[in-house]
Amino acid sequence: MSYILWTDAKEYFDEDAVELSGGEIDIVRMTEFIDRVEQQLDNRLRRYMTVPVDETESPGAFAQVKDVCAMQSAAMYLRWAYSAEGNDESTWWAGELDRMAEIQITALTTGRSAPTDAEDASSPLQYVPTDGRAQSSTEPDPLFTRTQVPGGSEAW
Repeated sequence: MSYILWTDAKEYFDEDAVELSGGEIDIVRMTEFIDRVEQQLDNRLRRYMTVPVDETESPGAFAQVKDVCAMQSAAMYLRWAYSAEGNDESTWWAGELDRMAEIQITALTTGRSAPTDAEDASSPLQYVPTDGRAQSSTEPDPLFTRTQVPGGSEAW
């Protein structure tokens, strides 16, 4: 199952990279990058969710996966297109795309989204259970006090 087409990754290109590759996008190379990125992403997400991500079952996760694949594929293509220049300044956008994709992967794998079925609290107060001691006390109260333990001859 393919998450994206080459047109989805093209949205993240800069015009200079397209001009460097002859004014046209190398579609064969781009689909190779897309296939590689999709396989790597599925392997990373396998521990956290069912892969491939189904659009009908989880549309939010599918949209994120699609966006991540487009960003990482575009970054690979940009590095390939600028590889003849040999400097890091020309690939800064590819690094930025990888950074943005990692943020989305972290969001996918940590699951920090709020539950949708949570009910609103009926009272704005928060009740915190305590053991009845003053909050400033640092020593715990003894389990038994002297008055609770009988003396030597009186107990028998």
